[in-house]
Amino acid sequence: MAERSVIDSELKEINTVLQELGNIPQDSTIYKIVGNLLVRVNKADVERELNDRKEILELRSRTYQKQEATFRTELENLQKKIQELYNKYYPQGAGGAAKA
Repeated sequence: MAERSVIDSELKEINTVLQELGNIPQDSTIYKIVGNLLVRVNKADVERELNDRKEILELRSRTYQKQEATFRTELENLQKKIQELYNKYYPQGAGGAAKA
């Protein structure tokens, strides 16, 4: 769940950056942080890199969503089985009291 939250946060950030890049002219000077340096980069290259990263993150997010849905279904099935076993061995009317 935490991993999916990190992915969603990064996706939101990438979408914001792509939106801002769309608002500036193509020939604008763009800088990217690489380690402790700011490096001048081509706007088209940055957009391509961000779109690639976005595509990967969206795929990972969908994968986590599918896994979460599968786990929820399995959990519900196990809860039903536990309830059935509980009802079988501890019927409602018995109340847990021993008969004399």
